[in-house]
Amino acid sequence: MAASPTREREERVELDCPRCGSPHTPAQEYCLECGDRLSTPQSTATVRSARPPAARRLVAAWPLLVALVVATLAATVVLIAERTETAANDSIIAPLPRPDGPPPEEELAEIEPPPEAAPTRAAQPARRPRPRRPDAAGGAIVQWPAGRRQGFTVVLASIPDVRGRGSATESAQAAARAGLPRVGILNPNVFSSLHPGYYVVFNGIHNSRAAAERAVDAAQSAGFDDAYVAEVAR
Repeated sequence: MAASPTREREERVELDCPRCGSPHTPAQEYCLECGDRLSTPQSTATVRSARPPAARRLVAAWPLLVALVVATLAATVVLIAERTETAANDSIIAPLPRPDGPPPEEELAEIEPPPEAAPTRAAQPARRPRPRRPDAAGGAIVQWPAGRRQGFTVVLASIPDVRGRGSATESAQAAARAGLPRVGILNPNVFSSLHPGYYVVFNGIHNSRAAAERAVDAAQSAGFDDAYVAEVAR
């Protein structure tokens, strides 16, 4: 009669002595090393023989579990990569075709040519001032206003009437060429405020003495060092 599988497993199991740790068979009653009486062979053998197969199965299953975990991680990584690539492709928006017809007003404003510059007017020649009425000798001199009975002026020179009006005219022309404005000649026989017997070369016609005094410096700068302010009255 053949032995049962449980019996064969019990015979192959080796137990350890609880006192010295030496191995022994389940059928042994005494330890061969220390002589201590061993536990009940049948109960100990049954317990010891039931554990190793489960441990062996657990150790044998570890490679399979590790391979399963690695395969799961690899599949997850591939799935994430595919989803990322799909999302990136979906985010690319193709340019819409331009519809037929005229462009919108915004684009017309951008391509509209700049306005042409307004034509510039040709430079007008400067107007020449009207020449004042010349005296007999050709110099530009002015006359005291006929309706003006009183005023102030700057006296540039006093010429004795025995020398004639021509000497007074030459002095007035020199003042005009020096740049002094409104230069003229006063006849002492017409203006009572003037010293009789002298022609007066004047510069400017002013309403107040203060205004005439401000013109004295310009007359002196033009070379008439003896210029002074005088009142003119008929």
